[in-house]
Amino acid sequence: MDANAKAYYNESINIQRILIQQRGGSNMEIAMAVLKFLGGVIPLVQELLKAFM
Repeated sequence: MDANAKAYYNESINIQRILIQQRGGSNMEIAMAVLKFLGGVIPLVQELLKAFM
């Protein structure tokens, strides 16, 4: 659970870094970062739901 939260946090930082670097840059890289971010969010949400059930 903590590992997932940490990965989620790191991924959001990476996206912010990419967005800062890519002002007017490659939309593909931003799109990939967003997809990776969503891929990190989904397991985190599943773990949270399991914890509360």
